[in-house]
Amino acid sequence: MHIHQLSLSYVNEQDRILLRIKSTTADEFRLWLTRHMAIRLIPLLDQVMADQLARSGSTGTSHLIGADEATRHMMTEFQGSDALKRADFETPYDNDVRSLPLGVEPLLVTDISFTPKGNEQLEVVFSEKPKAPAQPRSLRMLVDLALAHSFIHMLKKSFLQAHWGE
Repeated sequence: MHIHQLSLSYVNEQDRILLRIKSTTADEFRLWLTRHMAIRLIPLLDQVMADQLARSGSTGTSHLIGADEATRHMMTEFQGSDALKRADFETPYDNDVRSLPLGVEPLLVTDISFTPKGNEQLEVVFSEKPKAPAQPRSLRMLVDLALAHSFIHMLKKSFLQAHWGE
């Protein structure tokens, strides 16, 4: 799946953040992020991105593998601000959807895993562990670091909208 757009919005009635991911083929994947999950997600994703940036030879940052945590965090922040300058936050989310592969009801994220891949990409798996007899659902996708930085930025804005604080 190639990601075309992301949308994060706080839904007051659910006290959750609705993450909508639209592919270039107009498939939309809907996921619920609880406050607990979202709060844990930001530092985890920051750490995974710092590790991935340190391993990456393409950005000239392979020297960061042995660097201290503060230096790695600073370089990740620098990369993030550069990625945000190039991101498009002005184009409205296109609600024209061809299909909902996960169904109409958003997947309630109970587990997230990240696996570093080559070319500054992460494999992200969002999983739901529903109560029996429902079948577990998951979404696996590749995300580049620039998109991951944009996602964190949007998630932090959703925190403000939800009045969750940080």
